[in-house]
Parts: sequence; structure tokens; C-alpha cells
Amino acid sequence: MAPYRATPPTPGFEFYGHPDWQLIGRDDTLIAKYDLTTAGFGHTTDKAIRGSNDGLPIEAFIHRWKTQRTETYTDSNGHTRTRTVTENHSEVVTAIMMPFSFPMLSVGGGWGGKKVRFESEEFNDRFTVRTDNPKFASDVIHPRTMEFLMAAQPPGFRIAGNRMRFSVDKHDTQLIGFCADFAHEFFGRVPSFVWKNLQITPPTFRQMPRD
Repeated sequence: MAPYRATPPTPGFEFYGHPDWQLIGRDDTLIAKYDLTTAGFGHTTDKAIRGSNDGLPIEAFIHRWKTQRTETYTDSNGHTRTRTVTENHSEVVTAIMMPFSFPMLSVGGGWGGKKVRFESEEFNDRFTVRTDNPKFASDVIHPRTMEFLMAAQPPGFRIAGNRMRFSVDKHDTQLIGFCADFAHEFFGRVPSFVWKNLQITPPTFRQMPRD
């Protein structure tokens, strides 16, 4: 596999403690890149952050858009009238770009695939795992990884192809940093035989900060 090279970040504001992060601001190409909804109108992005993240590039931003609906009401004279109501919507995207491709695997991350259960009922009670490849899921989420997930309590995430997206509801630098660290630790726990079966030479992963 050819060495992975991250695209140099666009010049922007840097973050204290994260010299590889930059605030890009608006980049509406991200809407198509992440296949986000295009219903409604006025689609735009805000507060986009990018960082190389030691070989697992991270992107985080807010997607905003509007919709309109017509509602009927009765005025003070008892007449029935209609008016157009504009509603504002937003969603937060935090994702990791991977220099390799994985089968679909979600851990508390929502849609797609078949639900998989594990021997640990405690783990099953706390996490819903879905995948297109149950054997792959059981190989990746082995007992030590289950213990790690239960201790770390990450937001839900979904891996598909070369992207890992987290289910988050706020755009927060501390949470983005946690997701960046978590991705390294999660992939660092994937057994060597899994990488071999996928014919992937993994990069070097770092450990999450310890208290």
C-alpha cells in the first residue's frame, strides 16, 4: 500500500494544544463529501476544523439549513389565514479520515447492517453494534476492546470505507479532541491478524491520554 499523505491544511486559525488543527470556517463542499441532507434551502457550513491528527485526519463542522412550511391560523377577527413559517436546522459532523478501508461497523452509531450481540450482556446492554460482516465485528470487538469501550464511553460511531463518523450533538473542541484520541486507541486495539486479512499495513497509533 502506498504511504498515506494527508492534504496540507488550508491556512487558518490554530488551536492551543492542537498545533495541527486549523479553523477553516466555511467550506460548503463538505455537504456533498459527507452526503448530508440537501432538503430545504440555504445550506451552509460553519466553524469547520481540520487537523492531521497524526495520520488520522479529523474534520468537524456545523451544517445549517432552512425549511419552510405553510400553516393556517385564525386572526383576531375570526378569519382563517395562512402564513409561511421558516425553520432553522443544524447538525454537527465530527469525522476521521482513515488511510485504509474497513467493512461497515457501527457501535451505538445508528443505521445499516445487522445487529450483532456478544457474550458480555453488560456490553450488549450499553452498546448496539451493527455490521455487514459479523465475523469482522467479533474479531475487532474482542473482550479487551469491550472493556475499553465500556470504560471510555465514547459517543456512537460508524465506520464505513475510509471514514469514521461520530454521533455528536455539539461542536466542542474538547469533544473533538476526545474523538481524535479515541480513534487512535480504537484502531490500535485491532488485532494484527485482522490487518493481515484485510491486506493492510496499519500506521502507528497513539494511546489516549491517561488521567
